[in-house]
Amino acid sequence: MIRKNKLIFSLLYIFLALIISLSIFLLSVRLVVYDEGIYKKEFSKYNVYENLRGVDIENINKEVLGYFKGKQNLESDFFTLREKEHLRDVKNLIQFLNILLLSLAIILVVIAILLFNIGSIPIYIGKILLLTSLIIWLITGITYLSAIHGF
Repeated sequence: MIRKNKLIFSLLYIFLALIISLSIFLLSVRLVVYDEGIYKKEFSKYNVYENLRGVDIENINKEVLGYFKGKQNLESDFFTLREKEHLRDVKNLIQFLNILLLSLAIILVVIAILLFNIGSIPIYIGKILLLTSLIIWLITGITYLSAIHGF
């Protein structure tokens, strides 16, 4: 019985580390998606302002970000039908990731409360954080390698 409980707790700690890692990754994606500064920097980098003189890029960008947040529709005639369909797909993906992040946060809190009430989180917090760090390191490494190899 004790062995079975130890296995269950070990699996819960691994699951908790995975949830924390995935939550950190999704939160960082969410922060980047809604950061207007990143878009301004990339627009400057790729000469968007110069190539589209006479177009209010800032306003269009705010409209797209508002669309992604679900606060408004794409009213601008700047985008073609195909581009609007693509932006709709991106919006759906962002909304899915937001729901997933919220769900993971709720699961994380429930598991943490459960383990804390049992009194085992303080004992294993170091192992949980170490495993979380290793998972984040692995995700970062895979992302980096896929970026430099063009996967």
